[in-house]
Amino acid sequence: MQQLTPLDAANLFMETSTSYWHVATLIVFDGRASDGATLERMKERYRERLPLLAPMRRKLVDVPLRLDYPYWADDPDLDLDEHVRHVSLPPPGDDEQLAVLVAELTARPLDRSRPLWELYVIDGLPDGRVAHLTLCHHATADGVAFVRMLMNLLDHDADGGHDPIPEPTTEVAPSRVQMLGHALTTIASQPLRQGRVAARMLSALPRMAGTIQYASLREAPPTRFNEKIGPHRAVAFTSIPLDDVRAVKNSAGVTLNDVVLAICSGAIRAYLERIDGLPDDSLRAMIPVSVRTDEEPDVYGNQVSAAIASLHTDVDDPIERLELIGKSMEVAKQTATAIPGKVLGELETLVPSLVAESAVRLVGHVRPFNVVVSNVPGPRIPLYAGGAEMLHYYPFAPIVDGLGLNISLFSYAGQIEFGLNACRDLVPDVQVLCTMLHESFDELRAAAGVTGRPC
Repeated sequence: MQQLTPLDAANLFMETSTSYWHVATLIVFDGRASDGATLERMKERYRERLPLLAPMRRKLVDVPLRLDYPYWADDPDLDLDEHVRHVSLPPPGDDEQLAVLVAELTARPLDRSRPLWELYVIDGLPDGRVAHLTLCHHATADGVAFVRMLMNLLDHDADGGHDPIPEPTTEVAPSRVQMLGHALTTIASQPLRQGRVAARMLSALPRMAGTIQYASLREAPPTRFNEKIGPHRAVAFTSIPLDDVRAVKNSAGVTLNDVVLAICSGAIRAYLERIDGLPDDSLRAMIPVSVRTDEEPDVYGNQVSAAIASLHTDVDDPIERLELIGKSMEVAKQTATAIPGKVLGELETLVPSLVAESAVRLVGHVRPFNVVVSNVPGPRIPLYAGGAEMLHYYPFAPIVDGLGLNISLFSYAGQIEFGLNACRDLVPDVQVLCTMLHESFDELRAAAGVTGRPC
């Protein structure tokens, strides 16, 4: 049996009646050469590869009286017909209709009595394309783990090459007596664990020097995005060639992630100027940072910290803004990794489940940043579903009260894929902001002296 870590459980506690904490991925396949991405073929694929996909097999088991964090256990009644579904778009089946459908489906909660995922196979798109919308709860995996699931689910070549599939194993649900016993043992051992964590924190102090002041949770300036969210969503998606972004990176002498943040900064700045809502002070972004190591026993789950950096939206010049973002990110990354991930995990385990749930929801009302920008590296090679090539992979992460806009990115086979998830009440014209990502990059590329076609 496997217990949720405090960080995994926090993704459950964040849920409210208007915010569901699942991650959505919109994958677009070229279905002209193969029927490998169709509904029945995908059911076969999931059935075959479930041994590689632990989050798809297991469901939550709550501890009595909620004295401890929940457990994962395999669902003996798993029915793929309840998870893999079919939707057809009416003509003309364009990207605007697809975005509306994605927004509607992501605004629904997942059933906690079953494994926390759903797949919608969407046809009716032009040019033989087939789209897959997968909803998977963030309690099951972080961005890096989602990539691992993707690699296990799809093929490495058009002929169906993939890693060997192991014999299936079963995680049996613990009994109520076992869960209560473990919870009481955990509570009784708190003093000893507190001493161990304190010792490791002291050993980490040299790495934390110079970062504590920067890490203080200063209130970010209010914007249109940073209000209470409603139940409805608006999404948009687009792609930018990775080589073009690398050219700007090389010209400016910064990192690829710095350029991505500068693209987002320029677009947000232009959007807020358009509605006369740009604050005088710079906006701040939270950037998830993986602290996953090869020593982690669970290949899935969440192993992340967070960097908080200025987007320098108060700076007019795009190159100066890019350079300042690079400097801010250097400090922010030091802050994010100042405390080792293992120590953070142990520190979190000292908080009882009921207290943790209240604390997580309280922190959700603090606004130390304006927007989340998540950038996950994906495979450089094309992937396939039974011969159908994966053309695009657009990610969409959750939003919460005070954070009504999330920009997620995924690099895949020479492209950077952008997925924007927003509250429809706060950002009804999210497609305008998506278009401004291209305009921001064109401005940045021109300022960097990088030639090329308009993005």
